[in-house]
Parts: sequence; structure tokens; C-alpha cells
Amino acid sequence: MNKEKIVDLVFIILTVLWCAVIFSFSSQDGNESGGLSEKVCYFVAENFVFDFDEMTDTKQLEIIDGMHLFIRKTAHFCVYALLGFLVASVLRRKKPLTRGALSQGFVTLYAISDEIHQGFVSGRNGNAIDVLIDSCGGFCGILFSIILFKIISALLKKRLENNE
Repeated sequence: MNKEKIVDLVFIILTVLWCAVIFSFSSQDGNESGGLSEKVCYFVAENFVFDFDEMTDTKQLEIIDGMHLFIRKTAHFCVYALLGFLVASVLRRKKPLTRGALSQGFVTLYAISDEIHQGFVSGRNGNAIDVLIDSCGGFCGILFSIILFKIISALLKKRLENNE
């Protein structure tokens, strides 16, 4: 098996695994999902909010509540940015416009199916805004992949020219 086929296989496996991770997160009931978000909020607050540990419980809860929605939506964006990057990387040998369109289509359809799936999970619901956030994250990941592989391709081309 040549290097390109191995790289293809690695990106395909990583994409499938990441889809499984997303599915797993979406399978958490409302309490479990909320608890995970709360842990992330506390981690961020404890490490990035000045004097968080010295604040009253009421003030800490106020800060946690204030960042909860932002943390959840940022997580959506980042999770799908990685998915977009992986899908576009699988399709890296296609022309950028084709790669971008196919990757965006996959990411958006997966986001829709993910929100539908959440509609069947206790304490969760599907949300069209999340599909939009997921799709935007996917777009950024796709764009990053296209730019990164353009740079890699240019560097490899230059390296080959220097070796001739």
C-alpha cells in the first residue's frame, strides 16, 4: 500500500471515529450533557477568572451561568470544525471548490442528523441554531484544511524543484 492510500485510510478512520465521538456526546441525556458542560465551565473559570476561588458561591454560580451558553456553543463550533477538517482532508485530492462543497454538504447533513438524534434523547432537543453553528464550524475546518494542504503542496513542489 502506498503512502497516499495509507494517508487516505488514516483520515477516513479518524473521520469515522470523530463522527462516533459526536454521536456519543449527543447520546448523553440532558443531565449528563449539562454536567459535562458545567465541569468545563468550572475548569475555565478556575483557570482563567481572576480570584474565582475566593468568590462567594453565589458569585461563582453567576459566572458559571454566564459562560455556560458560550461554552456549549463554542464546543459545537470546535467539534464540527474538526469534523470539517477531517472530511476535507479525506477529499484533499479534489479541486478546492469541489472538496469544499462536498465536505460542507457532509458536515451540514451530519449536523442535521445529530440534532434529529438529540430530539430522541431524554432531556435534549434538536436545535436549528446548533445546525447553523455546527455548519459554520465545519466551514472553518474545511477552509483550514484547504489552506493547509495548499501550503503543504506548494512546499512539496518547491522541495521537488530544488532536488532536480
